[in-house]
Amino acid sequence: MTSIQLREVEIQHLGPGPFIHPENEQFWSSIREHYLRLQRCDRCQTLRFPVCSNCYNCLATDHTWEAIEPEGTVATVLSIERQTIPGTAGVWGQERVTRDEAWKEAIPYHVALVDMKCGLRLPGRLLCTCRLALKHGTQVQAVVIQTLSGNPINGFAHECVL
Repeated sequence: MTSIQLREVEIQHLGPGPFIHPENEQFWSSIREHYLRLQRCDRCQTLRFPVCSNCYNCLATDHTWEAIEPEGTVATVLSIERQTIPGTAGVWGQERVTRDEAWKEAIPYHVALVDMKCGLRLPGRLLCTCRLALKHGTQVQAVVIQTLSGNPINGFAHECVL
């Protein structure tokens, strides 16, 4: 069985850090501690993501934070190949603006939905230099990625970058 503790990768995420709110603060704290913890309902034992104040299965409010195994397989990938240019017309003529210039330096990058061993699907930045992880079903491992804000994010890495 693989260790539950997450590895930290050498790359730094150039985009903004996570939005930390009292309801999700323990999730982001677990990432800082190099663990991937999710809520498990104390009443019905449902493991849940996204994190929320009430269980979506039984509506109970009590839960425990549980570390999950970091392995999973790629379900789908979104590849960002170019920056949205400020001032260009978007849908219905609305102006599209990049929120943070730092994103420009991060392009190209990939975001994936990963089917974790625990049965839940989690999002995160996908790190892969060989492009094999862009295919459905490829094995990846959850990792910690540092951000410019100092608050790390979760991501997923293919064996080519580990």
